[in-house]
Amino acid sequence: MMEKTRQPLFRRVKYALTGYKMRNFLTALRKKAPKYLLITLLVLSFCYLSLNPIHKLKVLFFFTRSCTIEVTVRGPNDISPQTESITFVDGNWVQKGDSYYYKIEDEKIYNYRRSFMDQWDCEISDYTPSAISTELFDRSNWTRAEGHLFVWELDDEVEKQFNNFHDVRLRRENGRISIVGYRFYGGSRYEVVVSFSRFGMTGVNPPFEE
Repeated sequence: MMEKTRQPLFRRVKYALTGYKMRNFLTALRKKAPKYLLITLLVLSFCYLSLNPIHKLKVLFFFTRSCTIEVTVRGPNDISPQTESITFVDGNWVQKGDSYYYKIEDEKIYNYRRSFMDQWDCEISDYTPSAISTELFDRSNWTRAEGHLFVWELDDEVEKQFNNFHDVRLRRENGRISIVGYRFYGGSRYEVVVSFSRFGMTGVNPPFEE
């Protein structure tokens, strides 16, 4: 009896990719892939929505390495809030206004400041993050507000570290993850909002050469 001739490798691979079983597999995959993709997206969306906003901020910044931090203040008679400051973060660069730039490198913070002669001076800053700002971004210091699914309250003991700043909450404000609190000035109550936005779309372009 003659031995069955073995087909060349190329022809066997071609048959495997174009054969009946492969066509059935590809047809089933085309039908089921959208469903599996939808289920995966729903699961990921649910996991993201379940995160505490502090974790969301950390996740967004981890993947984008850039964001805009805006501080606005609204008084008792103000219709719309007034912008108090805007900070741009892009990688290891931080920009505040048009005259202050900071660069974090080798665990040092370099401060670039425009002088009166329109020159840029650089010095190592002695600025270190305060304990309060560190506490604000500690998930364990926030508890879900009673009766509110997406609002979180700052613990009382941490809030006491702020001077004239109370009822601090973490919530969505105009679609942005924001830290919202209140302060008294001149007998009036002002709302202060620190919002985080433009993740992955914020850029810092220093107007000087290092």
